[in-house]
Amino acid sequence: MMKHMLMRYVHAILKRWWMLGLIVVFAVGTAYGLTKYKSEFEYTATTKLIVNIKPTANQELLLNDVLGYAKVTKTYSEMIKTEVLANDVIDKLKLKITPPEFLKRISVAVVPDTQILSITAKHSDQKLVAQIADETARAFINRTTVLMQVDNIVIYDHAADNPVVRTKPDMKLNVLLALVFAVGGGIFVIVAREHFDKTLKTRDEVRDLLGLPLLGEIGIWKKRNKRRASSGTDAAAHETAAARLFGGAKPSNQHRTILDNYLGLYHHLVPLVVLQEVKSICFASTVSGEGRTTVLTRFGALLAQSGHRVLLIDADVEAPSLHELFHLPAGPGVAECLTGASDLSAAIGETQVFGLDVLPLGQLSQEALRALSGHAFKRLLREAQAEYDIVLIDGAPLDNSLLPQRIAPLCDGVLFIVGSGRAQRDEAILAVEALRHANAHLLGGVLNTLETKTQRPRFFLERLSTRH
Repeated sequence: MMKHMLMRYVHAILKRWWMLGLIVVFAVGTAYGLTKYKSEFEYTATTKLIVNIKPTANQELLLNDVLGYAKVTKTYSEMIKTEVLANDVIDKLKLKITPPEFLKRISVAVVPDTQILSITAKHSDQKLVAQIADETARAFINRTTVLMQVDNIVIYDHAADNPVVRTKPDMKLNVLLALVFAVGGGIFVIVAREHFDKTLKTRDEVRDLLGLPLLGEIGIWKKRNKRRASSGTDAAAHETAAARLFGGAKPSNQHRTILDNYLGLYHHLVPLVVLQEVKSICFASTVSGEGRTTVLTRFGALLAQSGHRVLLIDADVEAPSLHELFHLPAGPGVAECLTGASDLSAAIGETQVFGLDVLPLGQLSQEALRALSGHAFKRLLREAQAEYDIVLIDGAPLDNSLLPQRIAPLCDGVLFIVGSGRAQRDEAILAVEALRHANAHLLGGVLNTLETKTQRPRFFLERLSTRH
């Protein structure tokens, strides 16, 4: 199960890479715009002072001065951070801030193992910040000279003589953080969404959870990369086969891709049908909307184009649709044949595809409904098998009706259609178990509307095109 979930997460991220990209672009763009146009800039400037030790010939006195230097510099640092000195600078530069606010913008540090004392000022005004740093240093020297009667402090590096440094906001840091959080957040959202999605989606789930051999994968309508498109003889074969399979419409890259998927199903299923002498196949699904009828009709058309005589029987009592798809009358059909109101030959309708006929459901009655799951329907299948190479039955979804469980054992085999992202895993498992419990012969599964890349079994397209 863990392996399946990890694969689903990877597939989900790859499938929604464009969404992840949009999130990243939006986050990075927003961070850049806010940093550049909305954030308040902060600049720093530093003035450096030298606190001299007076030279002396007395070594003992010199040692005492060195040992006392740490206390002196600490004292000087505390003097700079007083409101008295702050008022001096505020009055001198006519700043519109209070002394506590001023002191928050000033920091004092002693350069280790030196006699250098640095005063750093922070302000949003690029020009004013250097004046604040220099004026703070001058105010400190003036007060120290008066209070302590010393003249051993001098400014050796004025802030006004050096470039001002912008410390906030940090554009690179903000953009990098936005990128990291956008990628992480986007992946988290995609993975969380996939984690709470309990539907069947991958080929591994069909094989492992349902215990069915995967006979085919049908992709979604998505254009194939031009570099991988067929050319030469293969392209001509695709052109001819796709035109026939899709009702004579001009084939596109999408048609050819889907045709490849049906050819893969043909390649896997037909040898199985021949070896096991399967002449009637019931198409089943867990819920409606999994593409069961679409797969049945297109596969039936492909079989007919390959030289087989094919009959499609509509046994979907919930939503019969074969007669509408092929523009045929709604009756007579299966119901009339089962009740004796019509014979099989009169109820069968021909389609535009040579070799492909349709038996609609007809006007269903209680008598016909009972006969549909009994020996009368089995006799009807035998009669149809005598006239056709293969009979394909469109059954109702198993979640809506118990009838498919009764019809499936009457057929030679069952093809289980799984619409990717349609049926809940638990429901699909129950549906397959119900068919097994009814002693239906499960041939395998088909994963329909697969959003990831489908596997494409090799097949000789020349045979399909040259037989007609």
